[in-house]
Amino acid sequence: MKSTNLTAKIEIVCRFISMCAGYFLAVTPFIYGLTFFGYVSLKFTYINLLCQIVFVCWIILAILSKKYRPKVNLISIAVGIYVLILVLASIFGISPIDSFWSNFARSTGVILIIHLLLFFFAAQVLFDKKLWQELMGIAAIMAAAVAITIIFGSIGLFDKARAIDYSTMGNSSFLATYLVFGLFFAAYLGWTKDLKISKIWLLEQKDIQFAMKISVLLTIIGLVLSTGKAAAASSLIGLVLLFLFYLAHGNLEIKIRKIAKISLIIFLIGIIVVAIGLNVKNSFIQKMFSRIATPARSIVWEASKDLVLQKPFLGWGPETFEMAFATNAPPKLIYANTAFEYRFDRAHSVFWDHLVTTGFLGLGAYIFLFGSVFYILFRYLKRDYWLAACFICLFTAYILQNLTVFDTPTSYYFLFFCLSFLASLGKKTEDSNPKISIFKIGGILILLIGFAFGLIFFVIKPYLSSHYGVKIFAKDLTFEKRAEYYNKAVNYSPWGTRQLREYYAANIHEEFLKGDIDDKQMGIALSEFQKTRIEFPKDFYNLINLSRYAIELGKKDERWLVIAENVLADAKRINDKNVYYNWYLIDLKMAQKKYKEALGISQQVIGLEPSIPFFYNTALKAANTLDNQQLVQYYEQELQTKFDNKREEL
Repeated sequence: MKSTNLTAKIEIVCRFISMCAGYFLAVTPFIYGLTFFGYVSLKFTYINLLCQIVFVCWIILAILSKKYRPKVNLISIAVGIYVLILVLASIFGISPIDSFWSNFARSTGVILIIHLLLFFFAAQVLFDKKLWQELMGIAAIMAAAVAITIIFGSIGLFDKARAIDYSTMGNSSFLATYLVFGLFFAAYLGWTKDLKISKIWLLEQKDIQFAMKISVLLTIIGLVLSTGKAAAASSLIGLVLLFLFYLAHGNLEIKIRKIAKISLIIFLIGIIVVAIGLNVKNSFIQKMFSRIATPARSIVWEASKDLVLQKPFLGWGPETFEMAFATNAPPKLIYANTAFEYRFDRAHSVFWDHLVTTGFLGLGAYIFLFGSVFYILFRYLKRDYWLAACFICLFTAYILQNLTVFDTPTSYYFLFFCLSFLASLGKKTEDSNPKISIFKIGGILILLIGFAFGLIFFVIKPYLSSHYGVKIFAKDLTFEKRAEYYNKAVNYSPWGTRQLREYYAANIHEEFLKGDIDDKQMGIALSEFQKTRIEFPKDFYNLINLSRYAIELGKKDERWLVIAENVLADAKRINDKNVYYNWYLIDLKMAQKKYKEALGISQQVIGLEPSIPFFYNTALKAANTLDNQQLVQYYEQELQTKFDNKREEL
């Protein structure tokens, strides 16, 4: 009897803790702190912490009772296969540390995905339909609140740019993606006939549903007014699709329902055609997208084909797109648009990102995952038409917008949230008579010890890295204090080490140019780049930055020019056509007073890509130094006619 009472109390406590963790996860979009890239990085540790808590609560209950043990279903299998492929691609990729940890700016490495996988398995067992709906309601209301700030900014009550770009999401596209989830959660709750939200909301069901309908309206307006074009367009497509689902199933004339069903099929086919056409070179759809957005995207996608062929099965590794792309970046990217675009750490397409970083196996697992979702949802139309229709449209909008953007910790959380919710549909609760035994107690103790280690290595230490990381860039610090913060940041966790080194050296270089530090201190900062050169030999941009700063120092101490020359030799082996490589190779030759070589390299790059004014300028400068008046006149004329005398520096 005492054993039964104890297990009942443990069950109540674990379910309550997991419920609270679910509520806290629902407000993830609004988590922000004074950490390095605080709009994103704090969300990483926050999600990890709460996912671990939910998972531990579930495992404790699963140890004690059979009814909490997982049930195999198609979505669970698909999610498991997808994460397994990500892990394998990370292990066999070019930089496992980057693949598992990512960096502070993105924070979407496999460690985050594994934590979300833990949440996925735990939540589908622990959360009931009432809690799922409550969590969706929180997300919907908060999305509407964000939309209101965008609306107010648009009518001049305060700065619209601040409402969009400086929200706790940190980016207008990231913000708009969150609004997509909030929009369809509100649509589902606003019109469902099976609302189970708790009385703690202090509202009647009709009042809650009215609030959700208002949220839909506000979120639509917010999306249209936001600068997240991809999310806004995909949401409107999803809403049209949802309207057709409504007409096809509503209490309308048979003729109208038939027309709606035919329109629904045609519309779905149209969506598939658009998705495919967007990735077909020089297709009408791709050309239209390039005119509306930026031609750089299609150039990146085209260049990605060679990367896929080099590593077709498991790809280069998650979170390594920048390293991979640097090996094949075409020179014309630099002036593909009026804005400077060249360094890409994402393909800005879920299709190409998966192909490059996880290969055909990764893309296949991703397609199988969503294929499983749509299969389950279309089958569920007969049981709960509105639920199935809303989530079909949500996933359609999500996939469409991801064809031109990419995921963040927040969007990944809501993706796994939706997957776990769908996996929980139709689950049956089994009665059992839980008992405590010495073996079960031992299992729980081992679990708690594992949780403590997980808390230290995946939450506390990464948080301290990001905490000290942001301190590095405080104003009015001595060189020694800045170095102290830097050493703490890189020693607590491998998360974002390369990125910290790059930003740290850039900060030191800025102080060096102002005269606040001397050559020796600048050399100490550059030694960090040398570490990255050894640890991450495929990091092209680390080599470029190291050569850039070494050339700067070499103007005072020629020994640094020798280092720059060796570093650029490493960069040449990665991609000798990369604009950055040629850029700093010319800079090196000019510093070495090898003006003929600088002129020759400038002319070669101009022949390769004649749209970059910098190389006309370097050719002009070298020609002037060599007193070659014929070439001076030629390049002056070229600059005047082609670039209106533009004198641009990188």
